[in-house]
Amino acid sequence: MKFDLLIKSLSTGTKYLDLQKRLENNAASFTFYPPLWRYFNRKLNHITFNWQHLDFSSNSNPAVSGSTPGIYLFVLRPPHSVFEEYNHVMYVGMSEEGLNERLNGGYRTPSQVKLRPHVWRMILDYGRFLRWYYLPLPGFTVTQLKEVESYLIGYFCDPPINRKDEPTPIKEAKKSKMSK
Repeated sequence: MKFDLLIKSLSTGTKYLDLQKRLENNAASFTFYPPLWRYFNRKLNHITFNWQHLDFSSNSNPAVSGSTPGIYLFVLRPPHSVFEEYNHVMYVGMSEEGLNERLNGGYRTPSQVKLRPHVWRMILDYGRFLRWYYLPLPGFTVTQLKEVESYLIGYFCDPPINRKDEPTPIKEAKKSKMSK
């Protein structure tokens, strides 16, 4: 088994530091605060969340017309789940130009995604384990899309790749630390 090979290589002592460094490089902090779930859920209760998904590493495309705007999530999901519910939302985004365009022009094209270093790093590190969830929101304005995106970032308590996109309540709470 692969696990046995890992243990064998760890027992020699030469690979342990490599594994430790890899684990440190893939560490991310996250927050769970259930009262935020209630607050942001009230802000989002006018939306029917009929998420669709595809594996990011596949060549599949969203089942919507090319110019349909919407919201999307990158979700880290183990390939062989020992517990069905084990997933982690890594990134929340929106697309005003269309979900197909965002996926194919923005994330599957290396020259475009390199402009966003945190997203590029996520795709390099986890691409084959990412599932791309999308929510078509036809008729939504850019302002409405940004609002939904912000509320979802708050609902998921600031996913690790959304570094600059925190909603106002979270930004204000982080700024107001009483001790440094």
